[in-house]
Amino acid sequence: EALGLAGGGKGGAAAEFDFKRFMRTESQLLLYKAQGLPADELSMENGVLILQSPQTPLIIDPASQAVRWLTTHLAESCHCTVETVNAADERFTNALELAVRFGKTLVVSEVEGVDPVLYPILRRDLMTAGPKHTVQIGEKQVDWQESFRLFLVTRDPELMLPPDAKSLVNEVNFAITRSGLEGQLLGLTIQHERPELEQEKSRLLQQEEASKMKLSELEDTLLRDLANSEGSLLENKALIDNLNQIKSSALEINQSLVDTRAVGESLDKQRNGYRPFASDGSKLFFLIRDLPAVNHMYQFSLSVFLRLYQKALFQNSGLSCDLQDKISALRYSMFQLVFYHVSRSVFKEDRLLFGLHMCQGLFAAKHFDKKEWELFMGRSVTVGEGKSRAPSWMDQDSLPAFRAFESTLPQVLSSMGTDSDADSWYRWMRSRDPELSLPGNLATKLTPFQHVLIVQTFRPDRTAAAIEVLVGKLLKLSSLTPPVATLEALLEEGTPSPMEAAGAGGGKDAMNRSASLGGAQQPILLITTPGADPSHELQVLAERKMGAERWFAVAMGGGQTDEALELLKRCAKEGSWLCLKNLHLVVSWVPALEKAFSALPELHPSFRLWLTSEPHDLFPVLLLSQSLKITYQAPPGIKKNLLKTYSLWTPEFLAGLPPVTAQVLFVLAWFHAVVQERRSYIPQGWCKFYEFSQADLRSACDIVVAQCRAQGGLPDWPTVYGLFENAIYGGRMDNDADIRILKTYLLAYFNNEMLGVDPKNPKAQSPAAKRTAQLFKGVLIPTTNAHTEYMQVIAKLPEADAPQHFSLPANADRLVQRNIAAKLV
Repeated sequence: EALGLAGGGKGGAAAEFDFKRFMRTESQLLLYKAQGLPADELSMENGVLILQSPQTPLIIDPASQAVRWLTTHLAESCHCTVETVNAADERFTNALELAVRFGKTLVVSEVEGVDPVLYPILRRDLMTAGPKHTVQIGEKQVDWQESFRLFLVTRDPELMLPPDAKSLVNEVNFAITRSGLEGQLLGLTIQHERPELEQEKSRLLQQEEASKMKLSELEDTLLRDLANSEGSLLENKALIDNLNQIKSSALEINQSLVDTRAVGESLDKQRNGYRPFASDGSKLFFLIRDLPAVNHMYQFSLSVFLRLYQKALFQNSGLSCDLQDKISALRYSMFQLVFYHVSRSVFKEDRLLFGLHMCQGLFAAKHFDKKEWELFMGRSVTVGEGKSRAPSWMDQDSLPAFRAFESTLPQVLSSMGTDSDADSWYRWMRSRDPELSLPGNLATKLTPFQHVLIVQTFRPDRTAAAIEVLVGKLLKLSSLTPPVATLEALLEEGTPSPMEAAGAGGGKDAMNRSASLGGAQQPILLITTPGADPSHELQVLAERKMGAERWFAVAMGGGQTDEALELLKRCAKEGSWLCLKNLHLVVSWVPALEKAFSALPELHPSFRLWLTSEPHDLFPVLLLSQSLKITYQAPPGIKKNLLKTYSLWTPEFLAGLPPVTAQVLFVLAWFHAVVQERRSYIPQGWCKFYEFSQADLRSACDIVVAQCRAQGGLPDWPTVYGLFENAIYGGRMDNDADIRILKTYLLAYFNNEMLGVDPKNPKAQSPAAKRTAQLFKGVLIPTTNAHTEYMQVIAKLPEADAPQHFSLPANADRLVQRNIAAKLV
């Protein structure tokens, strides 16, 4: 049979050769899967290679799935003593000596290369001393046991070995592939949606293997009877009866195999109904893998993606509909979860780029024609520049773009009716939001991306807005801005989903252990920008959750590395929180931190490791992909900015203040949002980028509260003006025009008229609806200290800001929008 499979003849058998089934039975492969080995072809073949290789395997395992399976398999199936040691551990050499001496199985994790002490073992440089063998480990001769086995494991997919070391190990790479991930995701989907299919498939595979083994036994019986037969075969009645019985049994078994394969094909057809969802998941993960080309800090691991994939499955568990509708619901649920998770981990200026990248990667065949994409990217070739029939209503600045559009998409241009319906196009051209509509019923005839191309050609200042509409439509997103994520909400996300925990193998107990230790095992990385400092917010959260005595923070950059490592070990053991700030200042030391964290023997369930860092191109990839990340910067837009502020100002905080103080704080929150958002309109807003931060808001809040208490009501406005203008906000400014603008805002917002207070009777307030002064048209300041009322006002604000919100002319954002679109392309 082996010769037939390998030889192949003219094509049939050779094409069907399956390495893993040649080396293992179906029962063994099913056991590997049950023990946690991913079920895709590559992972199964790698599993066979690990166990069968005569050389020491070097397992490249970025997702840590293989090492979990290996330790489970060795403990359960091989019944051997398994010891795991970190390559950077102080006891590594000692553990190696003991494993060799007593014939244990040693798994060495976090390998960064082949340690010189391993070379004699890898080369099998054994010395004979009488009946026993010894091997050199460091300066010692250690007795060699044949039962000793060594496995080297690394999470670094880019590990480079010198040629002499590479020849001594068998590299087994579990780096994920598109087809391999699709198989894994399909398995997860079937396990959740139709577990009976998976069980029936396993039963059929076992039944097929049993039938094949029985057929093999019949063949052996036949050969044995023929070999032991005496005399003429034709006169041996017992032999002939046995042959007939064997033939009858073989026919029944073969028919059973045919029936089993038919049922298996039917099951595979049902399984493949969910393949489009798994295929989109695989595409999406590799689209995320492209993000480091934009910013090195945008690294995401497979385990993070699997958690989001499983969350999409759980969110649609109770949905009862036909298969196509279920697949559609699952797909868009996954798109939204992944987009919002990744968006909060990237800077706000890159979110639109990520959304477009997602759409182009997922919907390329349906919505993104190759010629249209080349036109969008500015790579199309313009033909016949002298014959352009440019519409009269078009700006002359758009003539080069129009020529490219006319040359690339003449049919689309002819269907637009740019001359026959010139009045409608003129109104569209002068409209504030041309990305929302097209003249007549043209929008129903064109694809969403063709609409973007029209906007890009005639109104390039609205290209970014058109792309935002496109992304929202294709991914079914209400907004491209992720929900405001507080540090407390981020803290709750450290726990893996039950399905993810169960996927690692080990049943219910393992699931519970994984759920309780998940947060401790995942660092939380806050990616900051200059001027943004989450330290105070994090300290307040820690003191509320853990108490001041269980909160430790170290500002890196001044030789505190040893202190940080000691605190890491102590906090992990005691269950305290540790924050290491400004890691970008000690980026060369961060790999040592990652090794120390991964080498921690035991993590207390309450332990959390918080990290802060500005972007840095040399930040270690392993720690980035392992961490739960969020970018810490001012949220985009006044509404999101206010939501962020009022997530920090809790209902209890406002309830403890007089209503007038709560009103002044709302004015302060609005003022803070405006001065931050004006930075989007440089140089019209401010002449340069000023690093207004949460610390400024906190200081201003303290001043307002203190002044209100001291004055017994409204604060002393000149004092507020002076501190805000000369210290908190104006202290950063070095331009006279910007200082005048800041002073104008202070005088306009912080006054008695804004609060409806009569200067002659400070305790009397007019109703909000009758006040002449307002922060913005329609924005009424509540007259209470109830947190819910302020949140209701914020909820009514528009998602997108207009230049008028910042006292700028309506066309102020044209240059800004053009620059955003140019950067995007």
